[in-house]
Amino acid sequence: MIFRQAGIRIKWLNCLPGAGRQQKGVNCTQSPGVSPVGLRILPRLTATPGFIPEGALGVAVGNLASVSFARVKEFVELHRVPQFQILGRAMAHEIAHILLGSSSHSPEGIMRPRWQDADLKFTAVGNMLFTAKQAELLTTEVLTRSRQRQASESLVLVSQP
Repeated sequence: MIFRQAGIRIKWLNCLPGAGRQQKGVNCTQSPGVSPVGLRILPRLTATPGFIPEGALGVAVGNLASVSFARVKEFVELHRVPQFQILGRAMAHEIAHILLGSSSHSPEGIMRPRWQDADLKFTAVGNMLFTAKQAELLTTEVLTRSRQRQASESLVLVSQP
């Protein structure tokens, strides 16, 4: 819903670790759609000075976003909000870092570096979406990645002996 509001449609592939390359008709070795963007939900993330701040719900590196389920649970208990809302928002936030870059935090919207109680109230749900500018930047990045992927797939290399 968060990406849909920004004008971006997401196709999810559920590739479980250790379950093999083919899972219920899904080839987990090939990335679908526009660009290979991965998301994993890890049991824990360890704070690393200069890399993963204390209290961060997740981290994005390259084309892989990670969210700590333990930190989501701690956040939910502290703020008394539904777990699915925080997990979904954390996932969207980290995927957006892949598309917008690591320095894409903003003073408003879902890309705030730290979420406050006021952001989490039911009446503030609209405040936890992408801003209009973020939605525009995300759409531009997805379109750019789509064009790059189409160009690389249309390139045919022929080797001659």
